[in-house]
Order: sequence, then C-alpha cells, then structure tokens
Amino acid sequence: LLASPQLLADADPRRWLATALLDIKAERVRRVSVTARNQPTYIAERGDEAGAALALTAVPPGRAVADPTAIDALAGALTDLRFEDVLPREPAGERSLTSGAEARFETTEGLTVDLRERDLGTRRLLTIEAAGSSEASRAEAAQINARVAGREFEIAAFRAG
Repeated sequence: LLASPQLLADADPRRWLATALLDIKAERVRRVSVTARNQPTYIAERGDEAGAALALTAVPPGRAVADPTAIDALAGALTDLRFEDVLPREPAGERSLTSGAEARFETTEGLTVDLRERDLGTRRLLTIEAAGSSEASRAEAAQINARVAGREFEIAAFRAG
C-alpha cells in the first residue's frame, strides 16, 4: 500500500507473456509457398533484381492473379508476428483435424520457416519449425526452435489463414 507508484498485476496470465513470436522483415523473404487442404500449392518468388516484388511463379491451372500487390504482402506475414495465447503442443494422435494450411518462408540468407495451422474450435493454432542452410541461418533457426519447441500458438484472426 505504501509503494509508489502503485503496482498493478493483471489477473489474466496471458497478459504476463512476452508475445513477440517472429520478426522476419519482408525484404528478407525470397520465396513463399502456401498449401491449403485439398488445394494446389501456390509459390511466390522474388526476381534477382534489387527491390523485386514477390510474384507467383506457380499458378494452378484455371487460376489467375487478381491483385499482384497482395502477393507481395505475403512476404510481410512474419514481420512482428505476435501470439494471443500459447498451448502445449499435443501429440499428433490427439490433435483435432488440421485446417490443412501450410506455408514455407525462405529467406535470402538460407533460413526456412515452416508454419502449420490447425483448428481448435474457433481458434487457429500454429506450429513453427525453422531450419537453416548457412551457419548464420542455422543459428537463427536454433533460436527460433528453442522458443517455439513443444508449443502451439494462437495468433490474431486477421493474421491467420
């Protein structure tokens, strides 16, 4: 009661968490592949020229690009990615049906980040795994994997899917 300033603790333990999950800047991303359940894989890549935007390099038959700027926005999906809640990762046999959404992000430095989504009622949970092909990217992948190991992350609905 005599402390100044007064200390307040939030009753919700989720508010105690450091919610920063990933922060991979869009300009680092050179390739993104996205696969949804029972859908073809879409692949977007940057050209070799400096400042090139992502463009679809694999478009499924019968499909067309409606908004090319939306493709380049994929590169920013891992920028300042934060989670809303975290759960222990369930053994594969006990999982609810996966939504089937998977994405792979590859950076110019050789870091690969795989995201897999599953539905838990109305919640969308992500599992994350990283790998690297160079010494620096392997070190970055190890840091990411240490942070996410054994956990699933609920992210904001506007960032999911």
